[in-house]
Amino acid sequence: MLRLAGEVANGVLLNYSPPEAIPPMVAEIRAGAEKAGRQLADIDIGIYLRMCITEDEAAAVATFKRELATYAFVDQYNAMFQRYGLQDEFAEVRRLWREGKRDDAPNALSDSSARRLAAFGPPAAGRKFVESFRAVGVNHPVIFPIGPGKTLMRHFTDTVAALAGA
Repeated sequence: MLRLAGEVANGVLLNYSPPEAIPPMVAEIRAGAEKAGRQLADIDIGIYLRMCITEDEAAAVATFKRELATYAFVDQYNAMFQRYGLQDEFAEVRRLWREGKRDDAPNALSDSSARRLAAFGPPAAGRKFVESFRAVGVNHPVIFPIGPGKTLMRHFTDTVAALAGA
């Protein structure tokens, strides 16, 4: 898919990937572009960057882990997360879900894994997260505000305001 995007598309939009996973993806896009006689610079490389500018990081992380746990049942996402070393955590999510422990299933995902895939905390944390992706070849970060349901609108506004121009 990434090579094909490099060959024929104006851009590619990545999702749910940590910064360290981006360079091999960019290499595939570049290979496709070169095959078609194109330059990598002609292709927008975007990614959804989930983040929550908040004082209550624990609540935001817990909310994100609940969202992330739902992807444990999609084979394509499981394959992707396996490449990122999260196979054991996702297997545990599936096990707990099958045993009827659905409220416990998101807790099988570590906070550190959540923080590899999203940013939480003060505006500086969000800007640092954006920069970590720009440094590895993303030229079109797409800020994707997340947060606890009852405060989502406030977190959405805070996140967008804090990251405008990042």
